[in-house]
Amino acid sequence: MLFQQDRHMPLAGEPWSTQAASAAISNILSNCIEEFSAETLWPMPKSEDCDAESVSSIYFGAMGVLWALDHLQQYLDGDLPFNKYSLAEDIHQKYFSGDAKSLKDYADTDGVIPSYWLGESGILLVKSKFQTDKSEEIWQK
Repeated sequence: MLFQQDRHMPLAGEPWSTQAASAAISNILSNCIEEFSAETLWPMPKSEDCDAESVSSIYFGAMGVLWALDHLQQYLDGDLPFNKYSLAEDIHQKYFSGDAKSLKDYADTDGVIPSYWLGESGILLVKSKFQTDKSEEIWQK
């Protein structure tokens, strides 16, 4: 089911407001920055059906949060409190590294897979966005 009432905020019933939308985006960004931990990345919401403390993927993990924060950074009054490339590298390493607590703590599946949404391919793609000065030129095409 696309809409599950217990997992979504009710509609406010008010007309569209750019100011209200900007305030909501700022609130989301602030929460993401406040909840970030270099060790655990971003915690999984209790409402998600996932046993892991945090995951790495684009689909519902740390790399997706980083990608979104990069895109939404235009709404911030300052820079993000971390180096995006270094964090992307850390996320990639945690995805498959033996140094991680366990693969299940960071991977969305039981093994490393070449999936775009749930696996290493998507992680590498987002990581490439922060890798070189030419990445902006490539990503604009």
